[in-house]
Amino acid sequence: MVIKKKYPELQSNPKLAMQINKVGAQVDLGLLTSEDRRKNVAVMLDSMGVDGEAEIGQAISEMRINAELLGEIKKLREKFKVGLLSNTGPGFWSHFDEKELREYFDDIVLSYEVGARKPDAGIFELVAKRLGVLTAECVFVDDQEKNVRAAEGCGMKGIVYEWGMDIRAALMLELRK
Repeated sequence: MVIKKKYPELQSNPKLAMQINKVGAQVDLGLLTSEDRRKNVAVMLDSMGVDGEAEIGQAISEMRINAELLGEIKKLREKFKVGLLSNTGPGFWSHFDEKELREYFDDIVLSYEVGARKPDAGIFELVAKRLGVLTAECVFVDDQEKNVRAAEGCGMKGIVYEWGMDIRAALMLELRK
């Protein structure tokens, strides 16, 4: 749903990238606040010679809702149950209107609320249970292949989403398999 800025500088510093990911995971699990993440990541980016606060501010300002995808989700919801599963902390989630999102999703599972995150198997099973379906009846769509493969490991079908793809066509193709 959202475009996030990538940091090419982290490609050359995998240890720092792993530290930043660990901080993000703690926020996703509700163990740290989003403000804690922002402060910690800013310090880490500063250590790379990048103005951390400026970079984070720019990354946040560049985030965009994928309105085309939301429109397709709304159409799909006419025929299917649709759930939203997000690795997120409360700070990020506060940018969205949950009441509005209920127009698109039958259920919303947020990692920080349930204490589990993708690609943990339990969170995929939880989504299916909350939707009232079997995992074998689910098609999981995510922009990260590792999450899709984990969902498939739980018995779901999977689609790796790429910006601008025809999600309905991809879904129909996957359902025919």
